[in-house]
Amino acid sequence: HLDEVLKKLPEYRDLERQAAEFGDGGATPNAARERQELDRRIRSEEDQIRHHMSHAEAHLQAMEMTAAERATAAPYLLPEMCHRVAAMLNYFLAHLVGPQRKKLKVSDPTKVGFNPKSLLRVITSIIIRLDAVSSDNVLAAGAVADQRSYSEGLYPACSELLRQTGIMSEIEVVQLEAFAERCRVIHSETVEDEELMGDIPDDFTDPIMATLMRDPVILPASRAVLDRPTIARHLLTDPFDPFNRQPLKLEDLIPATELKERIDAWVAEKKKK
Repeated sequence: HLDEVLKKLPEYRDLERQAAEFGDGGATPNAARERQELDRRIRSEEDQIRHHMSHAEAHLQAMEMTAAERATAAPYLLPEMCHRVAAMLNYFLAHLVGPQRKKLKVSDPTKVGFNPKSLLRVITSIIIRLDAVSSDNVLAAGAVADQRSYSEGLYPACSELLRQTGIMSEIEVVQLEAFAERCRVIHSETVEDEELMGDIPDDFTDPIMATLMRDPVILPASRAVLDRPTIARHLLTDPFDPFNRQPLKLEDLIPATELKERIDAWVAEKKKK
């Protein structure tokens, strides 16, 4: 729902601009009709944005509550979910604190129920809470793996805006800064590893993601080999083998033990050099 809001707000902003340029519509019947149609479109957009905002706020607040405890936060941190959750949070933050936030400014945010400060607070709170209960920096690794929205400046920009607005405590901002620093380190190490590895052998490469497999598994029906996180994410929304469309469950996957040993040995040799 928040994704819809972020798409619709620039459109609503453009309608507001048209209305301001149009004025009261003039005296001609055609101009009056055009103004009425523009007003109708504006009201329709306001209704839709309010609807999506209401659902988005409810979902984010529920996520904030469940992120506070390890037991209830666990599903968000599963290997097949963590990258998706982190990418979603990155995407929302990029719109709220990055250059794109200018496109979200409207004349009266209350008309559409849009409260960017409240959204920024709850999204940041979710990140801090999930990070606090996660292990092995899985959330930070998921955030860095997101090539669409992550940049090294994303979280520092968020911290700066939080301090400027005072919507979160200094302790929480410091926690976010610690998360940002771990993201920076992981990103730097990832870039170094990619340069170190060079060209990856075809049989070590995930055929869907074109990345080095670290936990290869065999799909029993098609006998295709994929990295476990790749096929796990696929199965969240599509319970079929992507290569032959046969039914497939996570527990059906067969560990490619011999291939994993070869990959691990290759990685170790590369790092040794």
